[in-house]
Amino acid sequence: MKYLSTIQSVFVIGVLATLPAQAQPLLSDSDALLNLDSPPAQSANRFGLSYRMGFNVPVSFKNLGGFPALSSARYTPDGDRYNYDNGYVLVDSSGNAMGLTRYWGYENANQVSSSGTISMQRSSSAATASSNDHYDDPMSGVELTYDRELIRKESWRGGLEGAFGYTYMSVHDGGVQSASVTTVNDVYSIPGGVSVVPPPGYTGRKSLPGPVIDAFPSSTSINLQQDGLIIGDRDFSADLFSFRFGPYVEVPLSKSITFRLSGGLALMYVDSDFSYSEGVIIPGVGALPHSGSGWSSAWVAGGYVAGSFSVALSESWALVAGAQFEDLGRYTQNVNGKEATLDLSNSVFATVGFTYSF
Repeated sequence: MKYLSTIQSVFVIGVLATLPAQAQPLLSDSDALLNLDSPPAQSANRFGLSYRMGFNVPVSFKNLGGFPALSSARYTPDGDRYNYDNGYVLVDSSGNAMGLTRYWGYENANQVSSSGTISMQRSSSAATASSNDHYDDPMSGVELTYDRELIRKESWRGGLEGAFGYTYMSVHDGGVQSASVTTVNDVYSIPGGVSVVPPPGYTGRKSLPGPVIDAFPSSTSINLQQDGLIIGDRDFSADLFSFRFGPYVEVPLSKSITFRLSGGLALMYVDSDFSYSEGVIIPGVGALPHSGSGWSSAWVAGGYVAGSFSVALSESWALVAGAQFEDLGRYTQNVNGKEATLDLSNSVFATVGFTYSF
C-alpha cells in the first residue's frame, strides 16, 4: 500500500499526457494510415501505461491452533507441577515403595468409579487447523510496458515485449474454528485397604501420611474429539512487483483495431507482512493465547500468456485493453510456525490503458 499512491499518480500523469493527442481528429475510413496490408504504427518502439486489476489470487492460513499438553500450569501444595489436567500422580517421599504412592490428587467426582479406580486425563490439540481461500478481488495496480517490433509482414507483425507492474493486496481472516483434541485417559487402581476415597479437590502431600493408590496406571486409552475452539484473527498484505518478458504477435483486424497475443517468462518479487492473534480453548482444561507478526520477501518465477485489443486514436496513440494469465507457483511466509500461503499459480490480470509509438 505504501507504493500504490505514488504509482497511481504516475498513471494519472500518463493519462493526462494523452490529452493533446485527443485534440487531433480521429482517423476516418478515408485516412489510409491503417489497413490490413500496411500496419498503422511505422515506429518500432512503443510504450504503454495501464491500470491493472488482479483476480484469483487466494491466501490460505495453515498450522492454526496448538495446545500442548499441560499448557495450563497447576501446582501441588509441595510446588510440583500437575502431570494431568485434573489431578496428579507423582513420586512420594518413599520413592513409591511397593508400587504405591500417597502423593496424588484429583478434581472431580466423576473421576472415581465404583469399581475401585480413579482416572486422570491429559488433553492436547495439535496446530493442524487451516483457513483457506481468502481473496482480495479485484487487486489494484498499474503496469508499464515497452515493445520493440522486429518483424513486419503484410498481415501481421511481431517483436519482443517487456513489462513492469505493481499490485497491492490485503486479506483478513477471523472467526471461530473447531480444533481436534486428543485426550489421554490413565486409570489407576485404588488398593483394597483404602476404604474411603477423599472427596473431590483432594491434594495429597509428598511426605505426609495419606491414602495411597497404585503409582502406575492399570490402563491407558486415547480419545480424539472435535471439541476444541480456535478464536482469532489473521492478516496478510503484500506488495507485488511483477516483471514479464517474451515475444508477441499482432494481427490487424480492421483499419483501427488490432489483436495481440504474447507469452513468455514472468517474475514477481513479493514483499509481505503477516500477523495473527488467536486463542485456543479446550473446554474444562483452559485457554492458550498465540500471537505474532513478521515481514518476509522472496522472488517467484513462472510463465504468462496475454491477449489484448488496441484501438488507434492517432498515428502514435492507441487505447488498449487485455487480460493476462500467470502461473508463478506459491509463496509462503512463516511466523512462529503459522503459515500464510499466497497462491499465484492461477492468477488473472485485466488491463486497460494507453500506448504511445515513436
